[in-house]
Amino acid sequence: MFKTLYSNTLFIFLILTSIMLLNCDGRKTKQDALKTSIIKFKDSIETIEIIEYIPKKYSEIKTDTILSNGFTVKVSSITDMDNSILKSFQKDSASIKQYHRKRIVTLEISLNGKLLFDKQIDTLFLKSYKGLAKSIISKDLIISDLRIDPKTSLSPKTELYMFITAYNPGDKFDKRFQLHFDKSGNYRLNTTGSYPI
Repeated sequence: MFKTLYSNTLFIFLILTSIMLLNCDGRKTKQDALKTSIIKFKDSIETIEIIEYIPKKYSEIKTDTILSNGFTVKVSSITDMDNSILKSFQKDSASIKQYHRKRIVTLEISLNGKLLFDKQIDTLFLKSYKGLAKSIISKDLIISDLRIDPKTSLSPKTELYMFITAYNPGDKFDKRFQLHFDKSGNYRLNTTGSYPI
């Protein structure tokens, strides 16, 4: 009786073992099959090239401000359609090329009708100032904004404060500078830090 029970148990054990071994035929799981299909699909399609221009269109901004302390400030900012900075990167199956157009920013300052300052504000202007660290000004820096600091209207002296905002395409922070003019047209340029874009 034990011999028959032992034989039947051994027989059932061998059948179950053989079924388990036959089911392990090396097939892929659904997740592995999906990953393989995605890789094959990505390899089968050609890379798509996307070209973007930032900003897309030409723009021109001119401001003319007369302050109570006698300063007249004229700022002209236009999109430079001929000069841009290229940033390229891959995203999925697309090759993306972004052309960040530079801006031509001109600043004209006069005090009581006398011209004190008339220059283009760009990376060359920032680099030419001796008191500013050259390491923070890269060739890809784009001037994005030039405006009067509200501190000017609070000052009892005849002086003018301006903010310059610039950025490097692809960076998450912009760089800010303060431009300070006295009544003779002499100026100082300082960095005020980096701020999230």
